[in-house]
Amino acid sequence: MTTPTAVYRAAAVFTGRAGASLAEAFGLQGELGITDYLGGKAPSLASIGAKIEPSELGLFPSYPAHVDSAELFVGQPFLDMIAGMRALPTGAIVICDLPPVFANDDAMLISAKLDAYLLVVEDGITTKKQVKDSMRLLSPT
Repeated sequence: MTTPTAVYRAAAVFTGRAGASLAEAFGLQGELGITDYLGGKAPSLASIGAKIEPSELGLFPSYPAHVDSAELFVGQPFLDMIAGMRALPTGAIVICDLPPVFANDDAMLISAKLDAYLLVVEDGITTKKQVKDSMRLLSPT
């Protein structure tokens, strides 16, 4: 796999709806995103990634798509992407923005392949039970 993130100090891979709004916020336009790469429609990560100047940040956005995302996260392109992330030079940081844990199985499928996860909660909105249930679902078995 050709991994364009090797030239970046940090990269963000967006798998949920947030990817489209962040792509827009950074002025990125495109028809192909991470979903297309994972589904075999984009030939490489390099074809969908963008370097945010003047930083050393690379973004790999998602755009709205009507696909069974769970299937994308068990296929070979996903495994190749994870292998590429792990092959990056020491000090590289990759952040994968995942959908909410209870939205679908995506967060559980992806987090199983990552080194760590950060659970974002909102004071006064997220309940203690939701946090506990999320941590239980994301914990390795």
